[in-house]
Amino acid sequence: MTKFIGIVLFLFCQNVLCQEYHFDRLIQYKETSVAFTGNRLVTVLFNSNNTSYYFVNRNWNDELDAYLVDNNLNVTHVYTIDDIKKSKDYEYLYSKRFNPDNCSIDCSCISIEESKNAGQFSKILMIKHINKKKKKKEYEIEVISKPYEFAVLKPLIEILQHHFLFCEEIKVDGYSIPTWIKLNKGGQIKSEQSLVLDNAIDVNFSVKKKDLVFRE
Repeated sequence: MTKFIGIVLFLFCQNVLCQEYHFDRLIQYKETSVAFTGNRLVTVLFNSNNTSYYFVNRNWNDELDAYLVDNNLNVTHVYTIDDIKKSKDYEYLYSKRFNPDNCSIDCSCISIEESKNAGQFSKILMIKHINKKKKKKEYEIEVISKPYEFAVLKPLIEILQHHFLFCEEIKVDGYSIPTWIKLNKGGQIKSEQSLVLDNAIDVNFSVKKKDLVFRE
């Protein structure tokens, strides 16, 4: 009877009080950008069996911000750590809902060129043009990638470049991992990201539903 009650309470936490997430892969990039000085580390946690959700850490100096995206629930949970030298605990800030059908990019102004060499690496050049005539570039993103065991290309491009590979109109092979990304605009390199870590992990993360505060 006691065992049965324990199981019921566990399921109650799972289904009512808590939302549980499991991660088994850590992927990390070093980032440089004209928007900030020095380097920033962007760390992404995935579940290789369920890429509908992921957890992102972005840190520079002693500051860190983080967010968890759940594409099944269409919600993002936002966290922070003010000083990572003093604390390793995430402070929950707020949550926000999103509409997965909202794509702010006009895909008719986009062209994608993909080339593969004799080795394992491939190159994707994503060009955003000024208009549908596609005669003048607004900016371009160059991605060097290699094959990967599960589909991480689209979410990683969205995380690292906040960009249009999440649009349904764009069709590329998602089973690859970026090893290097460069954003060019106006003949200048605006940002670069390079892969520095790809490790197996075993991490569980809980979101307490009763503590959630939603913002617009």
